[in-house]
Amino acid sequence: NIQVDVARSIVRMRQVLSPEIAADAARQKKADIADRLDTVIEQMRTLNEPSDVQRLAFHFWEILVEGSGNIAYRLAFNSLRKTYEPLWGLMTQMLSGQQQKLDVFIKLASLVRAGNPDEAAAWAREYIDESSAAINGFLDLYENSARDHSNNSTGGKPS
Repeated sequence: NIQVDVARSIVRMRQVLSPEIAADAARQKKADIADRLDTVIEQMRTLNEPSDVQRLAFHFWEILVEGSGNIAYRLAFNSLRKTYEPLWGLMTQMLSGQQQKLDVFIKLASLVRAGNPDEAAAWAREYIDESSAAINGFLDLYENSARDHSNNSTGGKPS
């Protein structure tokens, strides 16, 4: 069972924090972080299985969090991970198209390397907003399905 309100809160937190995480990582302009991001991208290029690509995309963001140097982002990321893990299979299906957008990951890595926080935030925002729309669309369907199931099991009467 999915706790829709918790999931929506995590999606929102992800939308708010991701651009800031990318910007702060770029602001640090650490070559070793950019190198690690490039390594993840190279690994992503070789994979065909959406769940494997998703795990690497998650790892990409984990490296950005580390590169930001912000412990609060790490704590938020750990909370996000705990929420995602039980839903990993569903998330793979919902986000498979988003994870395949290697150009976004490539651009983010290059912006971190170049130390361009404003553009990094903009690219992260666009990517996260698209994937958040996909997740929220799924949550809407899930909520409606649960409501329909509840109405059917009570003879169509609100419970």
